[in-house]
Amino acid sequence: MMYSCIRLQTAIEAAYKGTENSNLFWPADHQLTSDFSLNIPSVNVAQLTLSLMEEASIYRLEPMLLEFDPAKFRSIMSKGRAFLDYFISVPTSNFAHFSFAEWDRLIAVIRVITEIISSAAGLPGIIAAVGEESRTLTRYLECLANRMEKLSQSGRNPGEFPDMFYLFKSVLDLLCPLPLAATYDHGLPPAVNSEPQPGMKRCPVLSGIQGTEFWDAYQTSIPADDIEIDLEMLFTNEFLSELP
Repeated sequence: MMYSCIRLQTAIEAAYKGTENSNLFWPADHQLTSDFSLNIPSVNVAQLTLSLMEEASIYRLEPMLLEFDPAKFRSIMSKGRAFLDYFISVPTSNFAHFSFAEWDRLIAVIRVITEIISSAAGLPGIIAAVGEESRTLTRYLECLANRMEKLSQSGRNPGEFPDMFYLFKSVLDLLCPLPLAATYDHGLPPAVNSEPQPGMKRCPVLSGIQGTEFWDAYQTSIPADDIEIDLEMLFTNEFLSELP
């Protein structure tokens, strides 16, 4: 079981990085699919993550390849929807048993989806498909944000330190709507803005989160073990350029 899970994680990482021959790890090892007793949320989350990563791998790195291939774009988005649909449907009682791996996979899936949609939004050949998928996936993320808010037990009242669920909800609120979702109307795509966008000074989510209820709650209830990280400097271009 442990060996199979390690092989599955290796396959996910290989697919995410665009490494060739990730099928050497999966599905060559069928233990996790043939044993129905292993049909548990953590394994299912990993399988759905791998399915998306393998489908999106090269296109995440080279989004221009999607220019005239709306079928592939829709296929990638369908994998993303399958993951989010499953994650939303998991009984809330199971979330207590999730490890950092499951939450990390949720973040990775949302990142891949938003990266591809953002890149594809500037490709005239598939802009209609981008608008439709963006609108659909926005609804999925809104449903997920609603569930995170219901799961949260803190962060909404003075003196309470925000928990992880509330943080997820705040970040998802910043992501929605996805590119083109708000402007796509009756199947008619908006004009493509071909002008280069100015570079970000820092992570857009980190910049935006400072205006949320989570940020306000954090400022009024900083935990005792806070290490006083300078959030104003975190994730700037200079910071990211220093990462290995």
